[in-house]
Amino acid sequence: MPYLFPITISVILLSNLNFSESFFYKTLNNLFVKKVGILSYSLYLRQQLFINEQPWSGYFNFSDTLLFNLILLSLVANISYNFLELPFLKFKERFY
Repeated sequence: MPYLFPITISVILLSNLNFSESFFYKTLNNLFVKKVGILSYSLYLRQQLFINEQPWSGYFNFSDTLLFNLILLSLVANISYNFLELPFLKFKERFY
């Protein structure tokens, strides 16, 4: 029964998404979760720079901390989305 857990989770999620007062609906429609979903491709593309050995490692006190790298990753992902992805998405809408 390797499929029991994924099926159970799917049924729970799908049964709760229709109700705007449910915990899952509120969680998945949270502004932060929506923003992460929008930036997910940019985060995926840029995450290797912030996970492996960073070029800025050791230049200042907090350069190796997880918090610093997450903040920097979110900043780079936002810039990437707004200046690279969004223009192409708008360009695509002109043709489809």
